[in-house]
Amino acid sequence: MINRIKNAFLYYSGNHIYTDYSILKTLIWKFGVVRRLFGDMKSGRRHLLKNLEAINQNHKIKSQKPALICATGPSLNEIDIDFLNDFQLFGDIFSVNYFPLTEIGSKCKIDYQIVLDVNLVKKEPSNLWMDKFYQWLTNDFDGKVIAQIGSNVNFSGETIYLKGLTATSFSKSINPMRGVVGFPPYTTLFAISTAIWLGYKPIYVCGLDASQHSYIKITENGAVLKSHHADTSYPYPVLGKWDGRPDATSVLSSNALVIEKMKLFKKYSVQILGSESHIDTLPRILPHEILSTFKNK
Repeated sequence: MINRIKNAFLYYSGNHIYTDYSILKTLIWKFGVVRRLFGDMKSGRRHLLKNLEAINQNHKIKSQKPALICATGPSLNEIDIDFLNDFQLFGDIFSVNYFPLTEIGSKCKIDYQIVLDVNLVKKEPSNLWMDKFYQWLTNDFDGKVIAQIGSNVNFSGETIYLKGLTATSFSKSINPMRGVVGFPPYTTLFAISTAIWLGYKPIYVCGLDASQHSYIKITENGAVLKSHHADTSYPYPVLGKWDGRPDATSVLSSNALVIEKMKLFKKYSVQILGSESHIDTLPRILPHEILSTFKNK
């Protein structure tokens, strides 16, 4: 009996495949997610009951049109500035993280910039890219910012606020204005859900590849992740960790979770642009197919 109890404790408290967290730690984390729903010290209870759908209603587009969401993964190299200029004749562009600082992003007009990582907009940036992004956002950007309610993104223009809470095991919602969503806390996924809520259709996603596992290098010190962005000067160490994921298994499982959860967007006319992305749970489309569809209308 004692051995049974001991073995059960070891099973539930020990680390398991696909995660660095034990089942007990994961449960504690889940309770933390629920606690955040009722307000915490950071965002405060004053944000919990805010009706963000009503607050953001004026941002909804008047007539349906397509949206292009640009992240910074390698598949971004499949489009060029001519494509972006043509696309903006009939659609709008959503930018994720440092896209405005890439070669192609610096040449196009951006309609929405999503900023969920407030580290990108510190008044005292810690590296050159952060400083460039902060200067661009505060001085040059004239579109709308998408941010989590309660966060300070140092932007004086129009802002669309999201709840920004996720619980992949508890919810299948994709509505970023209410409660929790059922996808992982990835900025690009919140960009997709926001575009859907605003009324855009269809939605094309470029630079979201879920391919970090392809850039893993195994060394004598363990698994390290090489640069995995379209722009090789992106501020990421040549050999480093990805958000604390210490090994190939955790990186691969994180990518697998994103690929799986993309199914939540399947009925909302969301398509992956290009041929390089590892996401195969949504339809795929090529740049020339988009242009031929809308230029003929």
